[in-house]
Amino acid sequence: MKIKVKKSWLIYTLLAAIVLLLAAMLLPALHTNCHPHSKWIRSSSNLKQIGLALKQYAIDYQDYFPDKPGAAGLNQLFAGEFLTDYNVFRTPYDKRNTHRNNVIDDANSSYAYVGAGLKEGDGMDPGVIPMAFDKPWFLENHTPILFMDGHVEAFIQVNAKTCVDVIEFCRKKYNPDDPAWQILLENARLVDEANPPELRPPARPKRLGSP
Repeated sequence: MKIKVKKSWLIYTLLAAIVLLLAAMLLPALHTNCHPHSKWIRSSSNLKQIGLALKQYAIDYQDYFPDKPGAAGLNQLFAGEFLTDYNVFRTPYDKRNTHRNNVIDDANSSYAYVGAGLKEGDGMDPGVIPMAFDKPWFLENHTPILFMDGHVEAFIQVNAKTCVDVIEFCRKKYNPDDPAWQILLENARLVDEANPPELRPPARPKRLGSP
């Protein structure tokens, strides 16, 4: 009986060692495959939270969204305590060292807010009006976009280098003749001016089919 117990213990030990070895071999592959997708999810989740905060802001301000484009508009959400988590204002693709000084600015935020001057019900179908998105220089070929109706859609191969490029992409994709695009384009231009090329981090290289 003692011999059988000893043999069984050895067998279970060997099996456990084999399982651990296989797991160690598979983990790097799983990390490689899942890590990009997890960043998509995190960025989309951040934008959805920003979208909810924008809706709450509009309820309190007669349907108007924050009236300043870019980081200043996001700071209106932060200062008004509609959204107070610093981390939500950072895309996972933004690798810059940041500061926290009780204000949201271009140094510690990585989303472009372009909805200034708009209100609920303005212009086109709210499902095609972009409100905020990842600043395109953090990752050129992957652009998650928050729309006025609150949904977030991730576009691949947008090939945008500026915020104006992102708005032009949406304008051509949806209704190019709606006058609301002029407001969106002007807001995007102001965001680009607040983030001159010399202050932008180099974008990650493009990888076809992955963020």
